[in-house]
Amino acid sequence: MYETHFGFNAPPFQINPDPAFYFDSRGHHQALAHLRYGLQQGEGFIVITGGVGTGKTTLVRALLQQLDSRELVAAQLANTQLDAQNLLQSILTAFGVPAGELTKAALIARLEAFLTSVAASGRRALLVVDEAQNLTPQALEELRMLSNFQLGSHGLLQSFLVGQPKLRQLLQLPSMEQLRERVLASYHLGPLDVADTAAYVVHRLQHVGWNGQRPAWPAEALARLHGRCGGVPRRINVLCNRLLLAAYLGESAVVSPHLVDEVADEMGGELGLARPVAAPQDQPQPQPQRASAAPAPVRAPSPAAATARPRKYKLREGALLAVAGDALAWSQLQMLCRAWAGQDGVQAPLVMVHPGASRADIPVAWRERDTAEQPAPCAYLECPAAPEGRRAAALAIRFTELVAEVRPKALLVAGSSFDAVHLTLLARQLALPVIRLAVAEPSPQGADGRVLTSDVLDRCADLLCVPSVAEHQRLLAQGLASWRVARVSPMTADMLRAAASEWPAFEEAWATLKLPASISAHGPRGFGLITAQVSPGDLAPADLLQWLVLVRHAHAELPLVWLAEPATAQTLAEPLLHSQLIAAGIALAEVTSLRPKWALLAQARCLISGPGKDLVEEAQVLGVPSVVVHLQSEIRGELAGSNVAHVGPSRSQFMAAVRAASCAPRVARNPAALDDAGVKDVIAQIRRWLDQKDALPFQLHPQTVAA
Repeated sequence: MYETHFGFNAPPFQINPDPAFYFDSRGHHQALAHLRYGLQQGEGFIVITGGVGTGKTTLVRALLQQLDSRELVAAQLANTQLDAQNLLQSILTAFGVPAGELTKAALIARLEAFLTSVAASGRRALLVVDEAQNLTPQALEELRMLSNFQLGSHGLLQSFLVGQPKLRQLLQLPSMEQLRERVLASYHLGPLDVADTAAYVVHRLQHVGWNGQRPAWPAEALARLHGRCGGVPRRINVLCNRLLLAAYLGESAVVSPHLVDEVADEMGGELGLARPVAAPQDQPQPQPQRASAAPAPVRAPSPAAATARPRKYKLREGALLAVAGDALAWSQLQMLCRAWAGQDGVQAPLVMVHPGASRADIPVAWRERDTAEQPAPCAYLECPAAPEGRRAAALAIRFTELVAEVRPKALLVAGSSFDAVHLTLLARQLALPVIRLAVAEPSPQGADGRVLTSDVLDRCADLLCVPSVAEHQRLLAQGLASWRVARVSPMTADMLRAAASEWPAFEEAWATLKLPASISAHGPRGFGLITAQVSPGDLAPADLLQWLVLVRHAHAELPLVWLAEPATAQTLAEPLLHSQLIAAGIALAEVTSLRPKWALLAQARCLISGPGKDLVEEAQVLGVPSVVVHLQSEIRGELAGSNVAHVGPSRSQFMAAVRAASCAPRVARNPAALDDAGVKDVIAQIRRWLDQKDALPFQLHPQTVAA
């Protein structure tokens, strides 16, 4: 009503919190600094308290507006009249994840799966709990347990607790000792002083276009306003709103001290403004400390609950489940499943698990690596592609149902992917033993900037099967117990041997590349292959120009053939990239079938790959030196006993690595003559471990009991 009269473009003293009107008083500045400090730490709890109406919610919303959604996923919880289970449902809803009518264990599993997917995408999750003083001690304890969720050494959830002074009293309870140890910093937001009160009123008026004259606010009136409101922003808003209305109705161009007293007296019965409001006394603050604790286990469904449900997967109880994280792992596990079924004395099958709804959802590149027409048995979780939060939640529900029905002996995990991490962590929470089939040659520490690494999966495993002496020694040197690490023969040799009869002859494979006559396969230096691709796990399109410039100046005059997938070939057709490709002397060949790639690899002098390490493991088995280039990491090294060199975005490093690889003596290996001991060795190790695991010097998740 009065806005038009005074020339305002919006109401200046709204009661609802609006971050657009945030005023950076001395107290609010300190509170915001504490919150930003917490964001830098990325873990634990930050506690912000203050009296009713002191601007806590506006402060938090102002902070949330400043956050980069590419780095942090934030959710705010305002309704806190909740018990522990309803709290979990509300947290999931706040993050945009469907909660449904699930048990507490299922809710925890779903939330952890979502938080893992956030961490795996390189972001962090932040939960802001407003009005936290209304939480019960049990609900606060539930929040503390959620802070135990970790992916490797990274906490999955950070929480800000924002509430009234009662929250401080709640945190001082003896039962809250463990939560107090997780509080990194705390701050009590008091009322505004006289100077800040005057500046606050002027700030809000100027934000809506106040000209400084209509209405005028004498300094004495602003001082009287502070005395009546006690410096509490919400009370200031209520009183100032009435003052402007009274000035408009009385056709006054000045908010006088007399008008302040008159309106405050009229409102005294409503808001207690008849006399100055004393500032709340500060309470002792929780001491900022750091601590860590073991993750809280999710209770596995009881046998009775499992049998009460209709059987969906129709698998024999006690089966082993297997999850593949990439194409190579898929082919290895397929071989393992078929060989497992042919073993004497095996009572329960080894069954693949895939997130899709049918075999059609399995990528063609995965199926192409298989070496048999008859696929291994597979349980499909019916979780189609979806936003990461929904997919992770669906995976959690379906996998929990599968475990409840089948009650498997263990979960086998090979390869690295987000889905593999989700299911591995779920298995750990469900007290299901995890057997990890490690790759022959992992990336050096720091080669991949993502949170998701093979090291995380390795450390979640109860048994690690590693196919190289160097990797076995590395894991033992990192402190893993010897009974957790088993040395096995690499299964990649079995795969190549089984597929060798289906390879085209080398000359036939070379002819399909349709390369210029100037590039010969039988030159004095031979040829090298490039297998980097434009994909989320390998090269980004923005990296291609840097990659081409690097190769142009450092490929040591070795003829290079880039085996490009269609998406990569299409991206390289862009004029700038195409000109750099020609200048680098690289021949581009669009190849989609895997068998010709293997035939070419068997005769290549060296292999150059990106972080995705496509064909690197096959190159190791065939004796082809490899160079893996990490454009986003300063990394350099070659693991002992390995013919794979890792380099960062350094021209000199790359040149030296390619020259060394192309000049290294190499004895061509006939794939058909490779041994087939890998699958047999892995099966023997798994069966031996399953027979002996009850006698090992550890217990699997001793805290977890059946519901």
